[in-house]
Amino acid sequence: MNDEEIRRVLGLLHQDDTLRAFASLVLGQPPEQGEECLERLGRGGLAVRDEDGRWRARPERFRELLKAAAPPARRLTGEERVLEAFLVDGRLKEIPAKWEKRMVVLRHISRVFEPGVR
Repeated sequence: MNDEEIRRVLGLLHQDDTLRAFASLVLGQPPEQGEECLERLGRGGLAVRDEDGRWRARPERFRELLKAAAPPARRLTGEERVLEAFLVDGRLKEIPAKWEKRMVVLRHISRVFEPGVR
């Protein structure tokens, strides 16, 4: 998925007729707009035609676009996960009970302090 496809889908909602048609479909009401408008929504992935020929909205298309546009999630190391669990905004919220986790937190704290600064 590329930026052009995202712009095309959002462009459909910029047009008054397709926006109204999409809103009607989301609300479960038959849209007043014509078939051409629904076809455009279908090409953009915002609507699909059911087996009985009726159109329905596909709001999950927005999740698909966001997922495709988002940068891949960075995997945290074990040490980063421990620090995330016990530090909030760089402040220690509690001391870990397990020795291994406590050592991770204490190593981090020792790196943060500057020698000679109170």
